[in-house]
Amino acid sequence: MKDKETQLYVTLTVISLILLVVVLGRVQAGPPSKVTFAAGSRTGAYYKFALQYKERLAANGLEVVVLETGGSLENLRLLREGKADIAFIQSGLSPDGSQLQSLGSVFPEPLWLFTRGEEPLTRMNQLLGKSVAIGTTDSGTREVALSILDDAKMREKLRTVSVGGEEAKQQLLNGELDAAFFVGAQSVQAVKELAVDPSVQLADFDRVQAYARYHSSLFPVTLYAGMLDISQDLPPKDVHLLSTACSLVVSEDFHYALVTLFLQTANSIHRAPGPFQTYGEYPSPKNVTLPLMPEAEQFYESGPSFFFRYLPFFWAATFDRLIILLLPLVTLLFPLFRVAPPLYGWILRRKLLKKQEILRDIEINEDGLSYAERQAVLKELTDHLAELKNLPPNYQNDVFLFQLRLERVQDQLAKASSDEGLEAR
Repeated sequence: MKDKETQLYVTLTVISLILLVVVLGRVQAGPPSKVTFAAGSRTGAYYKFALQYKERLAANGLEVVVLETGGSLENLRLLREGKADIAFIQSGLSPDGSQLQSLGSVFPEPLWLFTRGEEPLTRMNQLLGKSVAIGTTDSGTREVALSILDDAKMREKLRTVSVGGEEAKQQLLNGELDAAFFVGAQSVQAVKELAVDPSVQLADFDRVQAYARYHSSLFPVTLYAGMLDISQDLPPKDVHLLSTACSLVVSEDFHYALVTLFLQTANSIHRAPGPFQTYGEYPSPKNVTLPLMPEAEQFYESGPSFFFRYLPFFWAATFDRLIILLLPLVTLLFPLFRVAPPLYGWILRRKLLKKQEILRDIEINEDGLSYAERQAVLKELTDHLAELKNLPPNYQNDVFLFQLRLERVQDQLAKASSDEGLEAR
């Protein structure tokens, strides 16, 4: 009896372990303790924001290595080559068929066009024959600036200069450039300095809606009068601008548990109101070019999971992973547990039938066993009877009938032995 039970439980254990190995093979390992963040130039907003992520994520035990880069295009390349895990990418840039995914947009990036002169530019054709800074080779500024110039069919009608940031600002103020494109929040130092300099003017686009219809990654924004510096009334009137958005983009093997952590951190950094956003508008699933990770979609729809709300990150990730592991395992084992009781009953019934067959053979004695041999078998069956009485109640009727038959055979054997003794006298 015990051998059969042991065999049953060993079988179930082996099957469970096999299923566990299969499920473990499909569940991603625990989250890493270190990630590489491709940012931008040290003087740009990308790099400064990445340092904030580094500081805040360190409190959760996650080490962030911030890479200084040339901008969004280099960041995309680093992600594709596996040299970065996450990066700031300007929306609208194409990753050329890679499996990169987005965690959402984190802040707007207006397109600023500053020109030398006393009157602000309103049409692109006013740049005819002028020298214009369009950003460095690896920057997102270059991509969006060239797109706008191509829409206006102006690229070949002016001189483009591949400089950006601080260098473009200095050349514009020194008179080496007639105009310069910048992409970024108003906190970009170059934009702040140019906005208060009387020798340059901020372009006021009067065709922002048309440009936005041409490019899904661009949307119109308004810089309201006094928004840059209300004490100096800058700008003196509303200015219409185009904007793209900065997105958090991750490599194809980015760990799912890090999604919630990064988006919670993004929320704490980027939710503040600003000239182009209301409180809590970012991070957002809108204005992204790449598909959102499923975990990011879930975050935007229902927020962080229960464990991530109340537990430290690595504890939350551990419990979250256990749930992911156990749910399919329980689902797989459920049919097995349904089969186990009938299987166990079948084993018990087979054992009882086997005893009954042995008893029948002893009763008939076709093998011609001696009295002593038959008595030894009956004693063994009697010893097993106590064990059979421990079976579940639904088997006790069969056990009772077996006991009656066993006693009858014992009586028959005892009587036969007595008769043989009398004849021998």
